[in-house]
Amino acid sequence: MGIILIVIRGVAQLGRALPWGGRGRGFESRRSDHFGSPAFTGNPRKGLFFCLWVRRFTPMIRTLPLVCSNCDNKFVPAEELYYRDNFMSNSIRDVHFICPDCIKRWKDKWRIKTAVFSEKDYVMTVSITLEDGTIYKNLDCTPLEETVVTSEEIPEEAQRRLFNIYTEWDSERKKNSLKDCTFKDEFMRTTFSCETYGGEKFNDIAFRFNMKGQIETETPVPEYVLKQIIDAYRLYEMQNKE
Repeated sequence: MGIILIVIRGVAQLGRALPWGGRGRGFESRRSDHFGSPAFTGNPRKGLFFCLWVRRFTPMIRTLPLVCSNCDNKFVPAEELYYRDNFMSNSIRDVHFICPDCIKRWKDKWRIKTAVFSEKDYVMTVSITLEDGTIYKNLDCTPLEETVVTSEEIPEEAQRRLFNIYTEWDSERKKNSLKDCTFKDEFMRTTFSCETYGGEKFNDIAFRFNMKGQIETETPVPEYVLKQIIDAYRLYEMQNKE
């Protein structure tokens, strides 16, 4: 066991203290070292007892209370310690902890009843209605792997719920979209073969553009498919010209 040794030196003589290595009158005390404090001067055993007492009762490990950044109440963490993410945090003092009670209220609130997705100019948004009637309109959102993150802070369970709704919406909007399309140029005949995400297939359909620039096919093809065929064929011609 180590011992804290307190050394109290005698009174130094008056004089000028010079830099290290300087010459001149010394600044060293001419009195011998002794133990203890003024109360124990002349009794080394009492000074040693004081050192041991300091060693035994001075706390070396301390605790700090956790305070919730939402409700300002002190709390004891559960299995996980929640905090508000802040990319500017550089130390533990910058971290905003959240107590389990606030987390529970947050999760209970975010029970999604309905969600409506939309996309315009490559920007996706979602409007959410919660079970308690709260409505969040046109939140920016981004689908990720099995979750959807939004501009509003929501629990992971709600993110997964949003992803399931998004998957259904995305499948429905893509149902009539072309999954793939190929063209074949033959003598006096051009054909296309395509398939939609909904599973519709059209194989070797001959087509042409009339004097008005409208597309005509040898067999009936849905209008939503023809519009996409026109765009795909224009891209096909541009690639062939390069």
